[in-house]
Amino acid sequence: MKILWLFPPSKFEGEIPLISQNRWFKYLPMRTNFIYPVIAAYGITMIKEAEYEIDFCDAPAEQLKLEDIRIEDYDLIVMEGRTAIIKYLWELSKEFKKINPDVKIALYGDHVMVRPEESLIQGIDYIIHCGDYDYGALQLINALSESDDVPKIFKAPLMEDLNELPFIDRDLVPWKNYYETWRHREEFGWFQSGRGCWADCTFCSWVHTFYNKKIGVMSPERIVDEIEYASEKWGIREYLDDADTFLANWGVKFGKILIEKELNIYWNVQTRADEILKGTIDEWRLMKESGLHVVKLGVDGGSECTLQRIRKGYDIQCVEKAMKILKEANLETHINMIIGYPWETKKQAYDVIKWVKRLNPNQAQFSLIQPFIGTPIYDEAIKEGWFNIDPDDYNQWDMKRPILKGKMSAEEIVNLHRNAWGMFYLNPSFILRQIGKSTMLAFKERNLDSFRHLWRGYKGVVDGHQKAVSVSK
Repeated sequence: MKILWLFPPSKFEGEIPLISQNRWFKYLPMRTNFIYPVIAAYGITMIKEAEYEIDFCDAPAEQLKLEDIRIEDYDLIVMEGRTAIIKYLWELSKEFKKINPDVKIALYGDHVMVRPEESLIQGIDYIIHCGDYDYGALQLINALSESDDVPKIFKAPLMEDLNELPFIDRDLVPWKNYYETWRHREEFGWFQSGRGCWADCTFCSWVHTFYNKKIGVMSPERIVDEIEYASEKWGIREYLDDADTFLANWGVKFGKILIEKELNIYWNVQTRADEILKGTIDEWRLMKESGLHVVKLGVDGGSECTLQRIRKGYDIQCVEKAMKILKEANLETHINMIIGYPWETKKQAYDVIKWVKRLNPNQAQFSLIQPFIGTPIYDEAIKEGWFNIDPDDYNQWDMKRPILKGKMSAEEIVNLHRNAWGMFYLNPSFILRQIGKSTMLAFKERNLDSFRHLWRGYKGVVDGHQKAVSVSK
């Protein structure tokens, strides 16, 4: 059996789809960042180690067209089924079967976890119904190698022990094709210390469709072993932990091991504000000493009302305390914010942006609320009549326009999104601060990567994020 794990070419000429580990699917008009498909990479590596013949193709990252992919060579094609591209995948699958009538198509992803049957009706052969879809894909392939009588909705449990995952083959899933816009070293890679989250955020598709509010964690020792291997083999010097929720007590143990081993790397994490408060200032300073550089906080709401409605589990004061601790530890901060909630007025929405500016993080990201199918906020949107599209018209879920209506008009939400990026990144104080930091690094560490980071960031904001959303279809 020959297998292709495929991220297909973009549906739209000149636009880049952010799929894989991206929580918020969107199209961008330029290459600002490509998040490494960590879970897929583990799956592909496991499948290879099980002695199956497998190829990986990320057509958007490799800038490939459909005609560049030899569909006729494969027995099974595995793809990620997300709402915005699900109809496109159905169309592609029919084209693939015209080229190769014997090929089988398997989909995984948040959308098909909730609505598997509709894809089967459209001719998809198998749905990998599993949060740990790397493990699920391997189990499906094992089953297909033994029998033709395999359930169309192939269910697999979550992995009991993430330490059993292999070291990622970063040649098979090329690490150099992926990067974060804000990275400080060109040699940038990913690891994943854990999966899932115990929280109940109403908008989070991962929590409600993949992990059911459960969390699994790798040991710090296991991650350090993989980092040592990846740094020696590929020269990677900076990493992002793609855990859904980084745990502070885990980070303390991890930092101590890095210091003991004298590993000279940068590492970055993403987590919740209340998790920051579980560590002391000395513990965060220890992590800083070990190489921790950027802490990304999923704040997601900037008012007490919104934090309560999305069941975030903490309040504004918690966020402010977390930011204070991180700054005292001399760590860089990045805030992820969701905007455009139907219950917020225009003034309330702009007050949120001003609050983010007062928090003074080093970076911020602003995304429109997307009520993913299978989440509590989707059910709320249906009940309250917030959709300004037919919610079953999946092509409208591409985040090119607001799909929810409320106290702001579509035009006001588009301007809010554009202005949020501009108000934060294009103000003189922010620009001067970043130039000063880059200059210091240039003299102190002979590192010019930070200047390249500044230019990438500017282009990403002006030519990417600010142009990504509009009112027109």
